[in-house]
Amino acid sequence: MNQVTVASALEFNQAITGFYIHLMRHIQSPDGHVSWEAASAEAMDRVENAFHNVGGYPAALAEAKAATKGGLRYVFDVMTDG
Repeated sequence: MNQVTVASALEFNQAITGFYIHLMRHIQSPDGHVSWEAASAEAMDRVENAFHNVGGYPAALAEAKAATKGGLRYVFDVMTDG
């Protein structure tokens, strides 16, 4: 991760998907190839669930754009805790 903010939803989706794949590789043994599309859907679900009490996916995206609490670092922490 080169920066803690994103400029668009596309950048945000790429960031959370990449982080989700990285996280899954470290907490479970890989059972073969996982498609980017499947991982992206799971990452978005995880974000929606992790931020459910503060506005879901839109709140996470807003945080990643504005970085009022740490930007992507905060989003990744909440995803991991969730």
